[in-house]
Amino acid sequence: MPKIIIADTSFLIAIEKLELFDQIRDLYNEIFITKTIAAEFGHPLPDWVKIQEPFNPKINHILSFILDKGEASAIALAFDFTEIMLIIAELKARKEALKFGFRITGTFRSFI
Repeated sequence: MPKIIIADTSFLIAIEKLELFDQIRDLYNEIFITKTIAAEFGHPLPDWVKIQEPFNPKINHILSFILDKGEASAIALAFDFTEIMLIIAELKARKEALKFGFRITGTFRSFI
């Protein structure tokens, strides 16, 4: 299991709608997101969802030209850690994350 889990907005929306926040906490203990993702989500978050900004904003800026702002910020944040897994829904963002060698999963595959 990766040490750090970084999720995009789609993941948060899905687990909120399905009322699965407790189950996700049992699986991952904590998840990291960015301020951009928190703003896109727009709802209160449990205290185990940690908000952190990418160390290098240039990576985020470059990725935002080709991806949604939330997905770009999630991938940019991934550069700050080792042993991470990104939970990203959109295929285009998943392909970009794979280009950088990041481990990825989708919203529902994260339960497996």
